[in-house]
Amino acid sequence: MRQIRHTTVTSDRSPWPFALFPRPWMYNADGFRWRHVVNSYRALCLGSLVQMVVLAGCGGGGGAGVNFNSVTVTVSPAAPAISASGQVTLQATVNGTGTSTNALTWSITEQTTNCYWLDTPPTGPCPAGTIQQVTAGNFQTVTYHAPGNSGTFHVIAEWSTAFAPVITKDGTSVVTVGP
Repeated sequence: MRQIRHTTVTSDRSPWPFALFPRPWMYNADGFRWRHVVNSYRALCLGSLVQMVVLAGCGGGGGAGVNFNSVTVTVSPAAPAISASGQVTLQATVNGTGTSTNALTWSITEQTTNCYWLDTPPTGPCPAGTIQQVTAGNFQTVTYHAPGNSGTFHVIAEWSTAFAPVITKDGTSVVTVGP
């Protein structure tokens, strides 16, 4: 019986000075050239190295040195008193984010439904009043519309990060609605 010797990788040159990367003209016994595989490997290594350098230079992303645990949200006026069915403009200020745009969500603690609006007041029951966004895109300033009954209502402006770990901070205005 005749033995056939299989050569899996051969080259047409030697010695190759770069031991880390295979020779670019390598081929197997079937004639398959490995050049595109080697080039893909090199591109992957180079791309990974560039990504690590960029992330290290940027501080790993997520705020470039901003400590989001020290962010503060304040709402003014902090304790307005208004009459039933009256209204008051509330202004939220976010400090410590390192950016000029601060998206906020507004809510009323005593409310179980969403009574936040821009152009058209909500139709549903809003026994604790409604919050109207003053202008589109401006989340810092809203108008609180009091209900027809008296009471104390907590209007909250909440800020949060848009990435993990999610950090939320809020400020509150305690609105006293009189008769």
